[in-house]
Amino acid sequence: MKLRALVCVAVAPLALVACGGSGSSTDTTVASSSPNGAMGTIPPSGTVEKSFTIGTDTGTDVVFEVAQGDNVKLTFINPDGDDEVHVHDYDITTGAMDKNVASSVSFTADKAGDFEIESHVSEELLLTLRVTAK
Repeated sequence: MKLRALVCVAVAPLALVACGGSGSSTDTTVASSSPNGAMGTIPPSGTVEKSFTIGTDTGTDVVFEVAQGDNVKLTFINPDGDDEVHVHDYDITTGAMDKNVASSVSFTADKAGDFEIESHVSEELLLTLRVTAK
């Protein structure tokens, strides 16, 4: 029995190493939410983070600027109802959001330009993400 336990302990780290891939990706989409607004993911260091309350600090004149290559984490909450937020041209979404539940998307801003962020429920333009070329 002791030998079997020793083998399990010795093999477990190898199994964890085998799960890691050698491929890399510049775009990641993470949708995370919780009723109290706490996010369930830890963004990479150097991430540009911004939270938006829909209807309070969003609108057609709102522009949020980041540099090309930045890791970005955008968090949204809608106190007025269920929602889903979409970042155009990056084709990422928060997924379905319950009323008053924060949800976020994380990605690398690898495309320069202006990108609309809209509600899929109301189809309103919430803000523009401006990614400036380096």
